[in-house]
Amino acid sequence: MLVMIKYILIFCVGVCFAEAAQLRMKISGKNLPDTDPLTTIDPYVTVTLVGRNGKQILGKTPHVYDNTNPQWSKVFNVDHRPGTKQKLVLELWDKEDGPDEFVGTTTLDLDAYQSKGQRSELSLPKGSLIVKRA
Repeated sequence: MLVMIKYILIFCVGVCFAEAAQLRMKISGKNLPDTDPLTTIDPYVTVTLVGRNGKQILGKTPHVYDNTNPQWSKVFNVDHRPGTKQKLVLELWDKEDGPDEFVGTTTLDLDAYQSKGQRSELSLPKGSLIVKRA
């Protein structure tokens, strides 16, 4: 029993108090789908951090008119705690005159992102989103 408590304490110290790393990232799109019948997609992305403390909306990119390969300038700052299974949920939307149209969603595992040099290409049903260090 004492050995089990020791391992739980070591795990908690390693995970519960893991040192945060500040990640600064930008998003771009690649070959996004044409969702409008007469024009090209007017894309924007919403970004939500999901972790052990629930969900935190980080914001959204500005929308870009008629662009299937947008390069958004907005920088997202994330306090990443390695080993805590934090993820970013990225939702792609098409700006419309009426209600905006949902296009797709993808998820970025922050541990994997950091281990791959802070660059990831995330597939959508059509096209992809690229997240890279800002």
